Amino acid sequence: MFYHKCIPNFANPDDQDLDNKVLDQIIKFNSSTLNLNIDNKLSSSVITIEEPDQLGISRHYPHANNLFTKQSVSKITALFIISDRDYIQGGELEFENWDEPIRTDNFGEVIGNEENTYPYDLNEKGSLIIFPSIEKVWSRRVVSGELQVKLYTVMGDNYS
Repeated sequence: MFYHKCIPNFANPDDQDLDNKVLDQIIKFNSSTLNLNIDNKLSSSVITIEEPDQLGISRHYPHANNLFTKQSVSKITALFIISDRDYIQGGELEFENWDEPIRTDNFGEVIGNEENTYPYDLNEKGSLIIFPSIEKVWSRRVVSGELQVKLYTVMGDNYS
């Protein structure tokens, strides 16, 4: 099972101390949930996805060629939503192991699994999402506007 955390309204994108606050949350999440060997150093970059593009993130995927090497690998990834949803169509984040919120279809059928759904405000401006770097994450295609996220990565010793 994979573990995720979403903190809605975490911070304002203009917050001067944003990076330190994100690192603090990653360390807390790791201590309480993942217990991975991490180096507590943060790297970050801002990613802009414009129409008609989409985002794809897979920071580290263990396989036979990298499993037993002595290199550092991405261990924990965080995404901070910079864009205001009022100015974007599409671009919603999706996770391989975290389901969309439960909803009812046009025929009254309930769609989704309430035990493993992400919160409704995950894609809102100011939300921080933390997850293991081996998790596949992508966005739906941006139909109009642009999606901006700040991608954070914390490295650690390989999984050998």
